This record gives sequence, C-alpha cells and structure tokens, in this order.
Amino acid sequence: MLKRDDKSNSMPPPHHRKLHVALAACLLATGLAFTPPSAVAEGKISLMDTSGHWALPYIEWAIDQGLAKGYDDGTFKPQNLVTESEFLAMLLRSYQLVSSRDEAGASWSAAYYRYGQDQGWPLSYNNKRGGFKRGDAARLLASALNGKTFSESEAVQWLLDESISQGRTTPTVNGFEPRGNLTRAEALTFLYKVKEHSSSLSRKAIPQTRDSELLGISIGDGAGKPAVLLGQPQRVLDSDYSFSWHVYNADGRFAMFGILDDTVVALFTNTPDAWSDIVKLGQSLDDLKLPSNAGKSRREDTYYEFQRNNRVTTVFLDTQDRDKMIGVFQIDASLVPRNTKALSVKEQAAMETLLFELTNAERASRGLPLLEWDKLAAAASRAHSSDMADRQYFSHTNPDGASPFDRIKAKGITYGSAAENIAAGFGNSLFAHYSLLNSKSGHRDSILDKKLKKLGTGVSFGGPYRIYYTQVFYTPL
Repeated sequence: MLKRDDKSNSMPPPHHRKLHVALAACLLATGLAFTPPSAVAEGKISLMDTSGHWALPYIEWAIDQGLAKGYDDGTFKPQNLVTESEFLAMLLRSYQLVSSRDEAGASWSAAYYRYGQDQGWPLSYNNKRGGFKRGDAARLLASALNGKTFSESEAVQWLLDESISQGRTTPTVNGFEPRGNLTRAEALTFLYKVKEHSSSLSRKAIPQTRDSELLGISIGDGAGKPAVLLGQPQRVLDSDYSFSWHVYNADGRFAMFGILDDTVVALFTNTPDAWSDIVKLGQSLDDLKLPSNAGKSRREDTYYEFQRNNRVTTVFLDTQDRDKMIGVFQIDASLVPRNTKALSVKEQAAMETLLFELTNAERASRGLPLLEWDKLAAAASRAHSSDMADRQYFSHTNPDGASPFDRIKAKGITYGSAAENIAAGFGNSLFAHYSLLNSKSGHRDSILDKKLKKLGTGVSFGGPYRIYYTQVFYTPL
C-alpha cells in the first residue's frame, strides 16, 4: 500500500550500487543490538520482505549509507517500530556528527543523547518499543534543523510546509497522525527527505531552563535518562514515597534518582561535583542565597528546607563544621510520604540498605575506609528496633537489662570493639542518617570511626515513634 510519506517532488534515492549487506539481528548499524548479532557471510542478497514495498528506495539508501541492516532471517521488517534512541542515532550518524566509535560508555546511546541534550533537543529518554511516536520524531527533526523549540503541531506543520512529509493519510496535522507509532520504513523515509532538505543540522543550541541537575539529570526528566547516561543502577530500593530509588555509587560519586512511572521525581547526593544548583555542597549555609522566586523556607536542627519551582529542596548540614552543606535531597512538591502503616517488609529492607549505603557514602566523602555489611549485626539491629517498637521504649538497654554488647554476643558476634547507634521518629533513612551524624552523643564517632570494620542496620515500624532505627558496628577479633 502506498504511504503518503513516500511521495515527494524529489527523485528517489540512487540505485547505482548493488546491495551488499551483512545481516545482523539489530535494527541499526550503530551497535543497537542488545546482544551481539550472529555472524553471517557477506554477499549479494535481497531482503525477502521489501520487494515492491513503498519504502524500498529509502530502505536501500539507508542500508547503503550504513544506517540500517537486515535481520539474520533475511528480512528487514519495515513495519517494526523504532525507539527514540534508534531514531536519534540514525539522525546523528547520517550527518556524521556522532559515530559508532563514540558508543563506548554507560550505554551505546549515551553519546547520541549527550549531543542531543547539549543542543537542547526535545528528548524523552523513553525507549520502550512503541513509546516513540511520529509527533516525537517531528519535534526532534524540526528542532534539530532549526535550532529552536517547536510544539508537536508546529513541528508537524513545518515538516508539511517544507515537503519533508505529506502526512500519513492527508497533508494536514491530523492526517500526519502525530500519535501514531513510527515504523522503520517511515523513519528511514523521514531521514532521507531531511538529508535532501538540509545538508547540515543547526549548530544553534536551544536555551534550556534547568536550575538543578544531578549528573546532568533533573526532576521531570524521563525515567530512562539515568540508565542512558550512567548505566544500570547498583541498587533499586523502595522508598517511603511512591517512587523507587535508583542508586548509583561509582567513581567517587554517590547519587540517587527517585523514579515514578516514566519520570524522575526526586534526587539525592552528597557529592559536591555531581550537583549543579544554587546549593553548593561543601560551602556553609550562610553562603546560600535564595532567589526572589523561592517560596517557603525553614531551618531545622540538621537541615534547611525551601520550596522553588514546584520542588522541595532539603539541604542537610554538618552542624559541627560551620553548618557546611553536605547533602541535598530534592523532590517534586506534589509528592507526600506514605503512612507508615502502608509500608511493608520491602520498605523495611530498603530503609536498612539505604542507611548502610548512606553511612558508607559519608565515610567515602571524608576519605575513610568503607564498612562491610554483616548479616549477624543486621540481625541484632533489626531485633533491637523491633523490640523497641513492640515494647514501646527507646534505649540502648532493653527492659530486661540487656546491653548492646549482650545482644550482639547472643547473635554469635565476637568483637574487638563495637558500637551501637539508635534513632526513632524520622520519616526515612536520609533524615535518620543526618541526625545521627550531627549527634554529640557518640553516634557521629561511630559513623566516622576508621577502626570499625563491619556494620549491620535494622529498621522496624510501629510503636509511638512509628519508625525505629538501629546500627551495630564492630571490628572482629
């Protein structure tokens, strides 16, 4: 069936070469395969499902240019859907702005996305098959060619006006079907006509209004962006909110991204060079100058909180070092914590893990050796937190008179030195950690003691304080 995107006043792509295709089980010749394709002998072949296809000239052009390949079963599958990363890679490779040689990194698509991000192009980082629509392609192409922002309807109309497209059914915005899926055949047709229209993309970067970034990622960005730029997270943890924490801890940088549905909704880091914002980690709170558009603000014992641009930013402080700003937690202002009665063993385990991760992140930021997770210490910690919640007390010594050292010995731990921290009433591990760190009752000393080697953490829900936290540190004999 003839597609209207196939029609053009221009000549079709040249056919002056015979096709020589090394078949591969990937969409593009860009390293887009999720697993390496099986080797297939090169030779003169024809793709069994493209003969007579409306987009055959454009498919052959793309193969000839090294933008696409067939599958190892001898087909091209022109109706298969294209993802955003695949379309972006083909666009940039067609103009030789990024190549397959640049694909080393956290993910094969990172170099393409970094180029597009630097140019301010509209990118969702949603790479679910079927998630990238014809209207998304139109916005990307119009922005890349003109160096300015387009709405979806404006972008489609520009493509129609420039004869890059004649629509899917009629040469109108509705006839373009912006919310329709983008197939391989349509994507390659777009790219050929764009190349015919313009010999180069605009080098003018589109201005961006991004006031807070963690490793190049902001609240409101697509959920796939951290994985594209940074690779897969080391951990994914449930939170006391409705989002999950994606935890990254590599190259001396500790960063967490709260992911809800398809969007980044929260950020945390204690690494100064990872954070870009008016908050300058490592400086004193006195150095923080809020802009005129900042909303409500308040100072608590261990943190300072303010609202701006529909985000709540909590700046954690080191009150024993000139109120130095040492951590930042930013969240979409519309989100609220869940009631602790709705939290389960999954959140319990996640809070325990996060308290451990935060302790090591703190030690790493100060050049101290990291602690090793210990399951016996964790068992002792959880048991004490549960006991405090169940019997409604808050003390290192339980109602039976057992001390922390009695309890850890009962778990089979033999130690040269040991320490216990407890906290209660804090909504999550972030606030518990920074409260313990700022304590003058020995808790800080335990967290930062370079002689201690192992740590286990335990959390329990219930009791008058709602959440109880225990940390058991020790150095084996």
